[in-house]
Amino acid sequence: MPKNPKQYKSLKSFLNSKDVDLKALGWHVRTGEKHIALHRPLGPRTELVARVPNITIEFNESYKTNGAHKLGPWLVKAKSLSSRRHTTLGKAIAYFIELAEMLAPGRPGGEV
Repeated sequence: MPKNPKQYKSLKSFLNSKDVDLKALGWHVRTGEKHIALHRPLGPRTELVARVPNITIEFNESYKTNGAHKLGPWLVKAKSLSSRRHTTLGKAIAYFIELAEMLAPGRPGGEV
């Protein structure tokens, strides 16, 4: 999946461009107003998916500063891995794409 995350101005524009690529990796994609969640299919029938998402990217308006360090409003989480906050959408999307490829359901070692 090509990585040019700075071109996206919103989660919607990212998903409009990469939805097919995420599905080709084997992910079931669910969206909300301020998030995208990738779910691992539970079997050969793609409509059966894990209830808890494996990877999410979300916007949190109520982010805060931690002393002198500013925590970003963009949060990327992956099941069984540490969450990461990002100050820009581009950086969050780059990490989200990295995780989506690394943990893809059809990839050997892609289990989380």
